[in-house]
Amino acid sequence: VGDTTLYDWNRSGWGTIPLSEAFTRSSNVGMVKLEEDMGSSTWHHYLKKFGFGKKTGVTLPSENPGTLSFSNSTTQATTAYGQGVNVTVMQMLQAMSAVSNNGVMLKPRIISKTVAANGTVTKYGKQTEGRIIKSSTAKDVRKAMVQVVQSDIGTGGAYKMDGVDVGVKTGTAQIAGNNGYLTGASNYIFSVAGMVPSKNPKYLLYITMKQPQNYTKSAEEMMAEIFKPLITRALALDAASDDAAN
Repeated sequence: VGDTTLYDWNRSGWGTIPLSEAFTRSSNVGMVKLEEDMGSSTWHHYLKKFGFGKKTGVTLPSENPGTLSFSNSTTQATTAYGQGVNVTVMQMLQAMSAVSNNGVMLKPRIISKTVAANGTVTKYGKQTEGRIIKSSTAKDVRKAMVQVVQSDIGTGGAYKMDGVDVGVKTGTAQIAGNNGYLTGASNYIFSVAGMVPSKNPKYLLYITMKQPQNYTKSAEEMMAEIFKPLITRALALDAASDDAAN
């Protein structure tokens, strides 16, 4: 693209694969092909529509708006798989909420309610940022997230849980240094975004791990040791709450 060769994380590639496998395999090349088919102006429109490059307005101090690099054909292409983009955790959660919420994006909230000394309860409710994508598109993405976990070619097999309908998307981001991207097996930000249950999500969990130093197992296996207990606990609390309501 331009004067730059873009590679998959699997540098030898997979040969010719159907475009439907690009998401499942986390194929950079596949994502670039999708961006090119979509067109840079449409792609840029959706990056902004999902809230990247601007603050979410969450009530936390010193929120950063992040950045979008879109100055030439190469940077435009690399944003398709996450390079040239700096995002916050809140931006990621907000964007992913559109997928989990059938196309309607939710505004991040820290507090659901407050209780005054006199017992007065103030509920802050749910705020939305409007419809970002069609409901059918959101459902298709969630089906693809299930394939990341269930398929033999998926990058998220470590997050498979018996009896739990879980879909995820994994991420591996290079870290920029003073002279290009850092090298070495530890110089990455690893991440996973998961939705449970995938057919009608109630929980969205996003975990990142930066530059792990002790590689006793793969990054996915290490994050799964955090991911699975949190999901199990959330579902158990949810079940207990339902029992109490009944």
